[in-house]
Amino acid sequence: LSTLTGLESFDILNTIVDTIKLVYKDKFEKNNVRMNTRDRVIMTYMKLKQNVSYSLLAIIFNCYSAKHCQRVFYNTVKILNKCLKPAIPWPSREEILKNLPQCFEGFEDVRVILDCTEIFIQKPANLCCQIITYSHYKGSQTCKIMTGVSPAGNITYIIKPYGGRVTDSTIFQQSDLIKLLEPNDAVMVDRGFLIDEVCEINRLKCIRPPFLKDKKQLSKAESILTSKIATARFHIERSNQRIKTFKILGSIMPVKLVPTLEDIFTVVCATINMSSPIL
Repeated sequence: LSTLTGLESFDILNTIVDTIKLVYKDKFEKNNVRMNTRDRVIMTYMKLKQNVSYSLLAIIFNCYSAKHCQRVFYNTVKILNKCLKPAIPWPSREEILKNLPQCFEGFEDVRVILDCTEIFIQKPANLCCQIITYSHYKGSQTCKIMTGVSPAGNITYIIKPYGGRVTDSTIFQQSDLIKLLEPNDAVMVDRGFLIDEVCEINRLKCIRPPFLKDKKQLSKAESILTSKIATARFHIERSNQRIKTFKILGSIMPVKLVPTLEDIFTVVCATINMSSPIL
């Protein structure tokens, strides 16, 4: 089950199926007589995890056409998005401190660790879309999504996708994350997040590895700080690795699928939170 769908256990699968039935009160199944809810969920997760073709899914699930499987996927992933969003909660300060790992000693005021994940996409035909999605960092067309991870390793925040051209700092400034943070909260980021001024205005702390600037090498204190931040940020690196194990996000995404990227990414992140802890 885990290899094919990314779901760690049948208990998780059953919980998801039961949640859909509870929210939609059997309407979902009545409107889809060809496939029951359980099969639709399994098929959708197989597409997310292994990115198999709709033609193969049609054979596996005895559907009459690949197009039908495609419609099932689009419909089900939207429903999963609505049902699984509560699995990505924003924790309180008290919850953060209660579950603070040892590697965050000295960083007790960190509320969230931020990073941007880039998803490779096919080159759009439209020139404006080509410009917006071109990532200079990746040298290709991408969509960029900012994710936030708690010190305990849970995904606690995601934002809608942006074109790869947009900077990490701009995404942070345009997000509603600032409204969720409280004065004196700290945000741990990588060097690409130049958000010092925004944080200062909103009485937030920005923890980021120091820059070399005109120096030949970092001081001893700066080197120690860089090492400590790298150790603490290991959580979000592990989280990103788990996200990319879902091949629909680790492969080049077709342009037609890009409008559904937010739904797909939310479902994947919620599923990771329901799996065994990163730590």
